[in-house]
Amino acid sequence: MSKKKGNFIEQYIDKAVMGAAIVASLVLLWFFVIASPHAIELSGSSLGPAKIDSAISTEAERLESKLENPVIAKVYESKTDEFFELSACSIKQISDDIFVPLPGLSASEIAEDRLYELPEIPMLADVAVEAIRTAVYIPKEEVDAEHTYQMVQASPGDIDLVSVQSSLDIQQLFKNFKNSFDSTRLRKEWRDSSLANPVFANVVLERQHKLSGDNWGPWEEVPRTKADNIASRLRVLESADPGDAAYMRVTFGTVDSQMDILQPMGYDFAGRTEEWYPPELHKEAVKRWDEDREQFKRDIKTRPGRGGGGMPGMPGMMPGMMPGMPGGGIARPQPVKPRNPKDLTLDEIEKKFQEWLLDKDTRLYQMREPLIVWAHDDTTKPENTYRYRLKVGLFNPIVGRNWFNNEQQDLKDQIVLWSEYTDVTEPVTIQRMANIFPMKTNDQKDAVTIMVSKFYLGDWRSHEFDVRPGEPIGWEVEKESKMEQSNMLEGGLGRTATGTGELVKVDFSTGMTLVDFDVTSDWSGQGILRPRHFTEVIYTEDGQSMHHMPVDKKYWSKTTQALHNEVKDNESEDYSILSGGVGGMGEFGGGQRRSR
Repeated sequence: MSKKKGNFIEQYIDKAVMGAAIVASLVLLWFFVIASPHAIELSGSSLGPAKIDSAISTEAERLESKLENPVIAKVYESKTDEFFELSACSIKQISDDIFVPLPGLSASEIAEDRLYELPEIPMLADVAVEAIRTAVYIPKEEVDAEHTYQMVQASPGDIDLVSVQSSLDIQQLFKNFKNSFDSTRLRKEWRDSSLANPVFANVVLERQHKLSGDNWGPWEEVPRTKADNIASRLRVLESADPGDAAYMRVTFGTVDSQMDILQPMGYDFAGRTEEWYPPELHKEAVKRWDEDREQFKRDIKTRPGRGGGGMPGMPGMMPGMMPGMPGGGIARPQPVKPRNPKDLTLDEIEKKFQEWLLDKDTRLYQMREPLIVWAHDDTTKPENTYRYRLKVGLFNPIVGRNWFNNEQQDLKDQIVLWSEYTDVTEPVTIQRMANIFPMKTNDQKDAVTIMVSKFYLGDWRSHEFDVRPGEPIGWEVEKESKMEQSNMLEGGLGRTATGTGELVKVDFSTGMTLVDFDVTSDWSGQGILRPRHFTEVIYTEDGQSMHHMPVDKKYWSKTTQALHNEVKDNESEDYSILSGGVGGMGEFGGGQRRSR
């Protein structure tokens, strides 16, 4: 049979097989010869295994040569001009020559021919002053509106904080402003309720330093404390322009700013033996604390001895039995000072303090009681006496305008309107933070035993030193760390110390040097004077002035004896070191109230 007459598949199967073999060969040629599966891409080129090592070596040599060449610094081109150009006009497509029509007159046009009489600022009254010595958290960096006392790092340190308190008739103040700017006696178009809203600008504290005799130095303004968040903002008032007055009146008029101005924040207390109240309330609180301590001492006397059986009124002690007696006896009634009905209790003091405090919900125009304001002084120095006065300032709502009557034209550019000064406070004397008490002579060491009592981290601490002539009085010593625990049923004012074994360094240095000690004599007695022989120490603080002091308590002056007794009554054996932290330690920083 002819091949042409055969089956179609049989006729062309050999050609199909040959074509498939050619395609497969081409695919294998491409994947395994031309485009090798083992090729990798390097610097934008595909390289096979035979060429990769050579290419890497060449690239390494090129980089090495670059490293050997000196570095050419790129010159920075300033973009300042471009930046200011963008700031001047961020939308270049809009022409700055375009005419913008001004708004028309409103139905009630603001009259420029107004005439006002500025309100009288009531004088602050009932001024009181109080000094508190304690340990506080002192900021390590400057505090301002952006870096508040609650944010910066602080460390514990001792301070004499003087607070001055006064009261302001807030109702009279608002009445005076309303009469001046929003009264019915004014023409209708002149009445302006926004001007009738008083905005406090500052509360200024000034002090005098007592000189020799009865002389006093000049009045000087007291800077706000290191913990004051608004102090930096208040400094702009000194150089402010009348044109900025409206803006400042708005920014200072916030609730937080008014609170910081009128009742400035003080420090977080680090000590455990003091709590801050405004001066009037603090004096009352001190009386209650002293009464509690006296009551605690009386309770100690009634505690049982070795043969007793419990506290009075408690199991183990029969009524009428003498505490500490094994068989009984008559209990001696302990005298209790009757309470004056006018005296405030500690709960009443706290309640009154909370009533005085301003908060974010306070509306000054709604207050019916006088507004209590205060200021702090943290720049006092020991052994100095000061007296203080206060004044309050409010923003002049029409500063820079021609709305003043003839008698008040001189106030046109005065941004702040000031009240009169308060009465001058009673003098405040800041005592030394380190005292020495010569106790006895030590003939074996040719020295004098001197007790150094120093206020250190919130408490009085004492240590005896054997000091020879020419040696400093007091130096750093190691003390066993002790934690005081409350042993009083109520109040926590009675404390006992328990050792922890940890040694801490306590600085008892005084800056004084013992010059010499020797026997001297004087005359004493009433009516008939008799000679008295005793040893006295001679010491100096500055190397020039010499001071004399008797050795032995019975030869001390009454003032020195009273000071020694006061120090011993308030002495602490707690040598645990206070740790640092953030300034704002919470509402009761370090366990005590923050002084706002």
